[in-house]
Amino acid sequence: MPEISPLKFQAESFQACIDYPFELGIFECIEFTANNISHQIILSGNYYEFDKARLKQDIQKICETEIDFFQNAPFSSYIFLLHMQHNSYGGLEHRNSSSLTIAKECLPK
Repeated sequence: MPEISPLKFQAESFQACIDYPFELGIFECIEFTANNISHQIILSGNYYEFDKARLKQDIQKICETEIDFFQNAPFSSYIFLLHMQHNSYGGLEHRNSSSLTIAKECLPK
């Protein structure tokens, strides 16, 4: 096995590699467990104060409902990359994460 440098990443295939989004910068992390699966919400962008406990509670309930509905999850952990901006929306689902853009005004206060 080749030696891995802290500045290099490796994936099992090209398809797997392009399915792992990343973002560089300073972040805040909100962690929770849904149906024994570790989840993280990574906050970035034009940061401002909002009700993080409410966001965590709402997302946790949604995740638990989805996992219950499908009776399992195809991942052992999940990350929400949540980039906050002014008047912006969008998102893309990945293998075990989602990359999302939200208008910071829409987050719970």
